[in-house]
Amino acid sequence: MRFGKYPKEIIGLVALIVAALLWGIEFVVEKDLLAYYGPNWANSIRFFISSILLLYIFRAKVVLSGKKDWKKGMVSGIAMGFGYSFQTMGLKHISAGVNAFISSGYIVLIPIILWGMNKKAPTKWVIISTFVALMGVVSLSSSETEVFFWGLGIGELFTLIGACFYALGIVLSEKHAQEMDVNLLASIQCIGTFIVSIFMAALLEATPDYVDGVIIVEFIYLILLASMGTQILFAFGMKYVSSNKAGIIFLLESVSAMILGWVFLDEEILFTQILGGVLIIASILISYQDRPSQKTATNI
Repeated sequence: MRFGKYPKEIIGLVALIVAALLWGIEFVVEKDLLAYYGPNWANSIRFFISSILLLYIFRAKVVLSGKKDWKKGMVSGIAMGFGYSFQTMGLKHISAGVNAFISSGYIVLIPIILWGMNKKAPTKWVIISTFVALMGVVSLSSSETEVFFWGLGIGELFTLIGACFYALGIVLSEKHAQEMDVNLLASIQCIGTFIVSIFMAALLEATPDYVDGVIIVEFIYLILLASMGTQILFAFGMKYVSSNKAGIIFLLESVSAMILGWVFLDEEILFTQILGGVLIIASILISYQDRPSQKTATNI
C-alpha cells in the first residue's frame, strides 16, 4: 500500500498540487491565445493532439480496454469537456483571475451533485457555503454587459455553467479512477473532451486561420502540460485522494491564476475581486466543516 516510504495518499496529494499549479498557469496562457482563436477551437486543437499522443503512449492499455472502460471514460470526459468549453468561453470575456476563482466554485457544487446521486440531503454547512459562494461570484463580477441577475455578465455566467460540469466530471472521475487504469481513463477523457470541443467549435465559431511562433509555444504548453500532464496527474491523484480533499488543493489554481494574470497580462485586481475571491475560499472551507477525512463513497 505504499510507494517506498510514502503513503499513496501523499503521492496523490502531490500530483494534485502540481496539476493545480499547471492549471493556474493555463488560464494566463489561454487568455492570451484567445486573442487569435475561438475558445472551442483552441480546446479542439489541444485535446485532439493530446488524445493522439495519449492513445499512442498508452496503446497497450487501450488494446486491452473494454466497452465498460470506454463508457466510463467518455461519460466523465464529456462532462469535463463541457466544463472546459463554457469556462474557456467565459475566459474570453473576463480576466484570468476572475475566471479561475468562479471556476473553483465547482468544489461547493460537488456535495450538491452527490446529493442528487445518493439521495442524501446536503447539510446546513453546504447550504451556507453555497450562499457564500454565490455572494463571492457576484462580488467578482466585473463585466459591463448584464445578462443575468445581480448584474452578472456573460463571462461570469458561462464560467458558472462550466463549474457545474466540472463538478460532475470530478465526481465521476473519483468513482471511475477506482475501477479502471488511471492512464486509460485520462486518455479516454481527453477524447471525450475533444468531441465536445469540436462540436461546440463547429456550432459557434469561425475556423481560425492565423498562427505564429508564440501561438505554437502556447499550444505546446497547453498540450503537453495543461492537457496531457494535468489529465494524468488529476486521474492519478483522484485514485488516492477524495474529491472533498482535492477541493482544498485546487484553491491553488485560482490564486495562482489571479497573481499570474496581474504579473503577465497586466490585469487589474479590484477590491471587489479580492473580496469575491476571499468569499469563495471561505465558502469552500465552510463546506468542509462536517466532511469525513476518508474518501467519499458514492453510489453512482
